[in-house]
Amino acid sequence: MGQRKGGSKVKTKVMRTTALLLFTLFMLSSTASAYSTDDAAFRYVGVVRILTTLKIESNGLAKPYTSVTLKSGYSADITMALEQSPKGQNDWEEENSWSTSGSGIVILSKSWFVPSGYDYRVVVDVTVYDENGSEVESPSNESAVVEY
Repeated sequence: MGQRKGGSKVKTKVMRTTALLLFTLFMLSSTASAYSTDDAAFRYVGVVRILTTLKIESNGLAKPYTSVTLKSGYSADITMALEQSPKGQNDWEEENSWSTSGSGIVILSKSWFVPSGYDYRVVVDVTVYDENGSEVESPSNESAVVEY
């Protein structure tokens, strides 16, 4: 029996599709990122969720981000620190930090160029206040480590 007509066309199409898929995956991996979410609704009084992410682009532009969702009647002060450590050494030092405050959904998003050869993470500290201005809790969250 001979080979079916179009068999080589199918193989070529599969190979092209596979190559396109691999190329897409490679392009997506050119930006290192890590995130952590803390669904805190059952553990905290005034916090519903803390989302913390870190992306580092191939040119070294780090993009730390945090979003804190608060329950009605609560407000918060938020400090987000970008930390670095020599690769694999777990010896963290603050590279930079930023602060904000608010109620509802509080977002803190920054950009900062970082040198290569380090591990990076974002650490977020939140101080939550009730409607009387009394401190009720101080949760924290951190992103996963990103190598750059």
